[in-house]
Amino acid sequence: MLSNGNQVQEGAIGSVLLIGCGYVGIALARGWIEKGLTVYGTTRRAEKLPFLREEGIRPLLVDLLKPPFVLPRTDWTYFMVAGSHDETLPRAMANVLAAFRESVPTRFIYTSSTGVYGDYGGAWVDESSPRQAAHPSGIRLIETEDLLFSAIEERQFPAILTRLSGIYGPDRLPGRDRLLNKSVLRGDPNGYLNLIHLEDLIPHLMAAPLFGKIGDCYLLTDDQPVLRKEYYEALASRLGISDFEPTWAALDSAATSRRCRNQKMKAQFKLDLAYPSYREGLAALLPGEPEPTR
Repeated sequence: MLSNGNQVQEGAIGSVLLIGCGYVGIALARGWIEKGLTVYGTTRRAEKLPFLREEGIRPLLVDLLKPPFVLPRTDWTYFMVAGSHDETLPRAMANVLAAFRESVPTRFIYTSSTGVYGDYGGAWVDESSPRQAAHPSGIRLIETEDLLFSAIEERQFPAILTRLSGIYGPDRLPGRDRLLNKSVLRGDPNGYLNLIHLEDLIPHLMAAPLFGKIGDCYLLTDDQPVLRKEYYEALASRLGISDFEPTWAALDSAATSRRCRNQKMKAQFKLDLAYPSYREGLAALLPGEPEPTR
């Protein structure tokens, strides 16, 4: 049950398609399977089919870059393909939209990224902020969003966009291995990170087709952007690293810094965050070592 008091009505929907079954996709599949829904999931790797079956997902072997292909018509479809520097992401979106031209899902949810915003020099951004990414991966994200916006406008395609900030959770702690290996840390220490815990992200993605508005966009992030240096200091403390004196190196790409607002997400979905900031999230994931007081 969703914590805003709403729940999926019995018999209201019966099936979900996940296009892309990575870290978030598998967790989302588990959430819908627990509610009794039939979940289909795509992969382009035949060796991944048994794993998807073990998770209770009905696997589909599909190469999104080799149309035509057939996708099942489900009540809700999630497009969860990872971004890249090349044209893979917009090509995949274009091919999926073509596959759904005759058989349209009731709702189509795209998990985009806050990377579309580019650099704002640490200023706040929300859903109305211009997308000004200059890095190739950000440009591809914008191109992919625009394909979907065009489908919404031209053929009333029932899509909802979400923009995800940095995801962390079980088996996924950004920077953990670099700290343990005493590697150089990449990025601007005074630039902002925007994060969301996997256990908060999944309920919001499940709420999106229920309470999101077709054609609208929702920024999914926690309450507290954090300076990169403060995040790494907290992570080092939780890992029990007492001699934390990192060396920082600039990224190959231009540095970006922004702080993402989540007011629209909260107003529309009305869900409580279990981990409103990175501090609660790290404490739950690494409970053995208390963070020092400042």
